[in-house]
Amino acid sequence: MAGARFPALERKPPERNERIVSMPKMKTHKGAKKRFKVSKRGKILRGKPGRRHLLSVKTSNRKRRLRKTTECSSYDAWKVKRLLVLA
Repeated sequence: MAGARFPALERKPPERNERIVSMPKMKTHKGAKKRFKVSKRGKILRGKPGRRHLLSVKTSNRKRRLRKTTECSSYDAWKVKRLLVLA
């Protein structure tokens, strides 16, 4: 009934080459984009905490270890992938 009265409400099936896009588009969280990196295998890498200030107290070995990146835990990686619009 509604279709006869309101032709704009009729839903036609999408054409063969027409893509269905869900709106609105998801936006990348810019803060997460700056803090996390995705490896070639899809793992989420993060920097280690403790490298911002009070560096004179820390040993050079410790500061060197803090330079490296490390892999996020599986639960945190799932959350970060949502922020980066990967999942």
